[in-house]
Amino acid sequence: MRIYGSQVQQLLDREAELGILSRLSHVGLGPCILGTFANGRLEKFIDGHPLTSDDIRVPDISNHIAKRICELHEKVGLLPQERESGLSVWRTWDRCIGACDRVMDWLGTSCRKRSGTTFLGLDGRELEFICGVEWTAFKDSVDTYRKWLEKHCGGIERMKEGLVLAHNDVRNQHWYGMC
Repeated sequence: MRIYGSQVQQLLDREAELGILSRLSHVGLGPCILGTFANGRLEKFIDGHPLTSDDIRVPDISNHIAKRICELHEKVGLLPQERESGLSVWRTWDRCIGACDRVMDWLGTSCRKRSGTTFLGLDGRELEFICGVEWTAFKDSVDTYRKWLEKHCGGIERMKEGLVLAHNDVRNQHWYGMC
């Protein structure tokens, strides 16, 4: 039984996730979904254990992982609407950026109240940080990378042609990205 965490619906599209999980199960790449309910799902138990970093360094294990990822890309095609909608990471970014701005503002305010410390930029504005960088600089970097990627991959339409189903680590979310 998987119980979904609170507030993850802002990052994850559960309906799309269930559709993808069903397709994965159909080709033997995921557990059979036995049922769903409002805040979770019941799926067939697969006996195993999480791999450690040492496990992944074993050549036979890493080769097996690579073969399974290749199967994921080859056996599970994208639906027309998935391909047309483009890279899901950008849809998630666009959907979440407003909430991220509000959270970063709140965190900055909260930290200042607790510590009395204010970080000021060269222009005298207060700064909020993520990954050790000012939040606005982080957002600008993502935007710059997005434009660079589109330019160097032949444009958005060309990128859509190369999309495959990909597994990402955000709560086992399956996104489609370029391979």
